[in-house]
Amino acid sequence: MKIMMIIPFDPSTGGGVMRAVKSQETVYRMLGASTETVHASELDRVNLRDYDLIHVHGPLIIGGL
Repeated sequence: MKIMMIIPFDPSTGGGVMRAVKSQETVYRMLGASTETVHASELDRVNLRDYDLIHVHGPLIIGGL
């Protein structure tokens, strides 16, 4: 299973958001999935149809897509 994790805003590298995302990635990998994490502003470089699950961490407005 391939999972895309989207962060809708620019978090600090040491903040709680990144720790939560890294923890969730660990859980997904323990379940056998591969993950990729991107900031919402980088979505133009990925094809979301290539992923089985899209996990958005935090609020994402349509403009973010």
